[in-house]
Amino acid sequence: MRDLQSQALGGLIPRRVPDAYIRAEVAAFPLTSEMAFGNAMTELAPSLDESLGDGADAPTRCLWRDCEKALSEHASGWSLDRLIALRDFFWFSWPSAAGEARQSRRPQPVPMHRYLQHLTEVHLDAHPGATEVVESMESTALDAVTHYRWLTFALPEDVLLAATGAEFPPTRVVMEPPLLVRRLLDQGVTEIHHHVGAGMDFPLLWASLLAALASSALDPDALSGPGQPLKGGETWLRWLLAAVVTRYLLAEFLLSKEKLLPDFVASRGRMQPHGRRVLGRALRAMKSGKDVELPEFFELRDLYQDMHPTGSIIGVEGAPRTLDEVWRRCDPIAVRLSLAAPDAGERWLMLRALRRLDDPKNLVDEEYALGTSEFSRLF
Repeated sequence: MRDLQSQALGGLIPRRVPDAYIRAEVAAFPLTSEMAFGNAMTELAPSLDESLGDGADAPTRCLWRDCEKALSEHASGWSLDRLIALRDFFWFSWPSAAGEARQSRRPQPVPMHRYLQHLTEVHLDAHPGATEVVESMESTALDAVTHYRWLTFALPEDVLLAATGAEFPPTRVVMEPPLLVRRLLDQGVTEIHHHVGAGMDFPLLWASLLAALASSALDPDALSGPGQPLKGGETWLRWLLAAVVTRYLLAEFLLSKEKLLPDFVASRGRMQPHGRRVLGRALRAMKSGKDVELPEFFELRDLYQDMHPTGSIIGVEGAPRTLDEVWRRCDPIAVRLSLAAPDAGERWLMLRALRRLDDPKNLVDEEYALGTSEFSRLF
């Protein structure tokens, strides 16, 4: 009856979207939105930058306005007050911020890596190996799992696992009831038919992309199509190349003995002058979020090929034949460190980078020397 009524009204009756979807979108927005990237945000201001005035000088306020606009088309049944309460819960309620606010009588900015760690604390227990979803007093086990599952649609799960704070971060989340799993194993389940590649998870897709971006066969128009982020097409591909170049540079910096990132970049004497200029422009683009600094496609592709330990042979020897080969050959960090576990390169980078950001001495040294933290902005 509802479907017939909707057809009669031209499909104008709104469909209610899951509450867990709205929660996940608000929670992930500071880490995934183009607005946050374009404003090079490294912290969130609980005051919404009221003292800074309007416009570009108020990045947190601009971010929330953009979040409101993005959700207004989907959050049917949600009042603005309820959305604001949800924003405040995720964006500004991490414990240390609350303590500092009580001491200083004014809200303190929330560093983005602290925000990620708090987001993880809300959803996951800090257990090594295999962890579980947090079941709060206000939700059932089913609600907690549903909320976490929607969050993993908005953020890569490996990012959340690395931010749990466990000494040896978990590599998976146990969500299925043990008795149900045992029954399925005993009785068997129907094999679901789907096409090759349809079951690819995000870590596998990401590893494949890390290899494809170093291929000489990569076409500048490979990502052309509607709905692409960051202006789409070749510009989107150049941003991805700048990101993977920066990613590998940060990994090499974490392996080095240098204390300041600019000193490390300046010490890379093996690079040709042109390569050094391309790297400098790529880093400036990543720090500013502005594509005016982005090098040309082929400059970035060649630079990434040179940095990727197996970049010159990717595409020559053919695609990896096993998942083990994917984890060993595709991610330049995994190749550099001889890592073979699933998604090991990405998890290594996330864990070491968060540990560096958690060490106040590193950031104090960097900010004293430069006036800002180059590492935190690029990361």
